[in-house]
Amino acid sequence: HHIVLNHSTVELRATVEAYKLLKETGARFLDAPFTGSKDAAAAGELVYYVGGEADTLDRARHVLEGSSREIVPIGRVGEATLIKIATNMISAATVEALSEAYGLVNAAGLNPNVLHGAIEHNACRSALTSMKLPGMIAGDYEPHFSMKNMFKDSKLALELARDYGLEMPVLSTTANVMFRAMQKGHGEKDYSALAIAFQQPAPANE
Repeated sequence: HHIVLNHSTVELRATVEAYKLLKETGARFLDAPFTGSKDAAAAGELVYYVGGEADTLDRARHVLEGSSREIVPIGRVGEATLIKIATNMISAATVEALSEAYGLVNAAGLNPNVLHGAIEHNACRSALTSMKLPGMIAGDYEPHFSMKNMFKDSKLALELARDYGLEMPVLSTTANVMFRAMQKGHGEKDYSALAIAFQQPAPANE
């Protein structure tokens, strides 16, 4: 039997529908989004979140192990996608908050390297802040995960939130800021390009 591995982060309904269609043909399906940048992929350091039958994962494990440092079973098909969307919400909001903190420090005339040094000794430090802030300071927005892809995942999260009757004010704001950045031509840059808004003077009418 064929096994189809879906690594794209797409709508929950589409993921489950693909699983059902494939099951009817006798093929197997794993919901297997991953986390990690293109550098992590090249180094075989991705982390896969996997939804699907345990025996299907057992059969596909050797394929996933070639590019990963960790394979995390999540549950049923669709649940891995849900977890990936949830974790990307945190990443998007973290980078937006980091961009705003950068903006405040910058506007006050401090060297942003001071902020970087301070965060390294603060409880708010994370692997993500350590990874993204140096690029913001250097103005280097080579895409490790693009703005347009993070915006897409944020939209998926907001659509799910509506389905569940949840308000998500932080993510809604972050998605709006990303949308405006994309309108200014930053969609192909890393999503840390949210900081660009704080690196140039705002127009007088804003």
